[in-house]
Amino acid sequence: MKRIQLFEFHDQAWFPQSWRDFMTDIMNVFDATFNPYRPVIPALAQALKKTGSSKIIDLCSGAGGPALHIQKYLESRGDHSIGIILTDKFPNRDALREICRASQSRIGFIEQTVDATEVPDDLNGFRTIFTSFHHFPPVIAKKILQDAVRKNEGIGIFEYTEKTWVWLMALLGMPLAFFLSAFMVKPFKWQRVLWAVILLPIIMFEWDSLVSCLRSYTAGELAQMAREIKSEQYQWETGRVHSFGGCYI
Repeated sequence: MKRIQLFEFHDQAWFPQSWRDFMTDIMNVFDATFNPYRPVIPALAQALKKTGSSKIIDLCSGAGGPALHIQKYLESRGDHSIGIILTDKFPNRDALREICRASQSRIGFIEQTVDATEVPDDLNGFRTIFTSFHHFPPVIAKKILQDAVRKNEGIGIFEYTEKTWVWLMALLGMPLAFFLSAFMVKPFKWQRVLWAVILLPIIMFEWDSLVSCLRSYTAGELAQMAREIKSEQYQWETGRVHSFGGCYI
């Protein structure tokens, strides 16, 4: 299925921050419940070792995603020296503060906007992007890779959305899952339930979830993009790893 570049509501600058935060909160519930990136965290740890990186700069973090799972895995291996910094163009500050607290301040975050195509020079470390690379059309996506290469930083890109019938069929159950998740996000707010019932699941969350799948890059498309980046010092690896059920990374 060919990649389709459509828009998502929560990409738009005019989209209310409180609604955007709610949508990334829901994604956090999914990450916390299923830990979909578990199979690729060892590969990330190996990349950190190969590049000699002592810090992860996570771009497009949303509400924090798999950061806590990564921290716990690294510490389970006895590696307490790797720091994690979360960043986003539209940071979900409340959720990121909670991640920081839950990690006992081993995970930090940047409150200001961070552009993934031009990461500030003082944010040094191995870059990661989880469940977000599909937001960028090829021209912008290549700029993200080029910025990492220009500043001699490693980068790892991971997605669980795909252009597959498994994902497209799973989206039919999104409204119910969205409604139930409104009760699971902490702290509980009745306004989330109101949005879940009236507006977001039918019009916005369902649409954005569908578009996320249609905009996702295949491993082959990512490999081709990497080959177009002039980077003699870089070794690019791409692949597809089973996560759970019909979900692949």
